[in-house]
Amino acid sequence: MMFTTFCSSGFCDHESPADCETIDPYAGVVSVLQDVLAEIALAAFMVILVRAISPSSFSFFANAAKLKRKGLKIESKQECSVVQDSPSAARCEDIRLFGTIKSFSIMHGYGFIFRNDVHDDVRFSMVDVESEDKTSLRTGAVVSFSIGQSSNNHALHVQSTFEGQLKWFDRANCYGFISCESTHFNTDIWFSMCDVLTPESCLQQGSSVRFDAYRGQNGKVRARRVRIIDPALLVNHVTGYVKFFIPEKGHGFITCKESQSDVWFSQEDVPCDHVRYLTAGLPLRFKLDSSNPKPRAREVEVVLLPEVNATVKSFSDQSGYGFVSCDGIDGDVWFAGAAVLSPQRRPLGPGMRVRVEVFQMEDGKYRAFRVHRWEDDKVPHVV
Repeated sequence: MMFTTFCSSGFCDHESPADCETIDPYAGVVSVLQDVLAEIALAAFMVILVRAISPSSFSFFANAAKLKRKGLKIESKQECSVVQDSPSAARCEDIRLFGTIKSFSIMHGYGFIFRNDVHDDVRFSMVDVESEDKTSLRTGAVVSFSIGQSSNNHALHVQSTFEGQLKWFDRANCYGFISCESTHFNTDIWFSMCDVLTPESCLQQGSSVRFDAYRGQNGKVRARRVRIIDPALLVNHVTGYVKFFIPEKGHGFITCKESQSDVWFSQEDVPCDHVRYLTAGLPLRFKLDSSNPKPRAREVEVVLLPEVNATVKSFSDQSGYGFVSCDGIDGDVWFAGAAVLSPQRRPLGPGMRVRVEVFQMEDGKYRAFRVHRWEDDKVPHVV
């Protein structure tokens, strides 16, 4: 007859206690511990496997492979691994990204930045733009920015000014190249003499320069507003308005609060592509030279608002002026016939779509600096 009893090894069903004397009293405990450890190891392995095949890992390695094919690097800074063209990864405010201004509204004070290989545009507001870049910000401008951890794809610390070195300049053909390692261009940047704000004599190979970058319709980047950085000559710029300009003599005068008398300036101190459009009331920024008996303006820069799309309201060829309705600006904007580019084309008419460079006069009114026609009256999509 079978019987059950308790012994030192635990609950058993041997026929007699004598049969239990040969069994290890800790064998059951060891077996249970082995099973528990095996289950823990299996669970840990599954956790590691799930993390390894998570969507975020696939996204990271896919972006890394794509950037490697493009010759770009993956940067890591302050425990935030960032792929330069991956907006989901770029959430550290000290990491700079690059893009192109797609659109901007002066009236509403915000715009959008387009980035290659990224579907969603990045929104920015005027308060996020560095103070020295606000007047030069316009559609097509290349900018650097950062995205905060809680900014919801909103650009912070937007800058349109870059620094580099003058690599080469051809004085005979009036163009040159700038090298800039702090950008994502990975190529030297072309500029024309018309884009230079400092005197030509200052253009020396290896000189440090500050410039704005713009991306054209062909996708290529060029430098504009190129100025030499010379710590020994740096002085604060002042602002003023053109009082009058005499094209035949090549000079004029500026009204300026920092000077008790009108400031004389020469067309040689103005970018060559702006000289033709100098008009009374045009805002300027310049260096005030008081070393002569009469104050003189040097390194004169025209202060323009971002270029906008517009529609021609009216134009009188006989009177030589007209009005346009600009996107983002209340009220019609006056323009002179001389401000229209390519006059050899058919005359302007109501309803024609144009691009307008606008400036604001001292009394707050807006005027057109230059009016650009588009073929077939169609404004191209800016990318």
